[in-house]
Amino acid sequence: MIDSDGHVRAGYDATGGSLVLIRPDGYLGLVTNPGTAERINDYGTAPHGSPATRAAPAP
Repeated sequence: MIDSDGHVRAGYDATGGSLVLIRPDGYLGLVTNPGTAERINDYGTAPHGSPATRAAPAP
């Protein structure tokens, strides 16, 4: 979605290069500047941990 009327920019003080991610349930998921693929990936893996840091399941 493009914020052509500037509502998100004004509401979240977003500047050029910012990314505001709205989740499918309508909640705010992420506000980041710069809005890069790496930041999106970090957001996507943060709640569950990365494969390298995720604890092994108990036997």
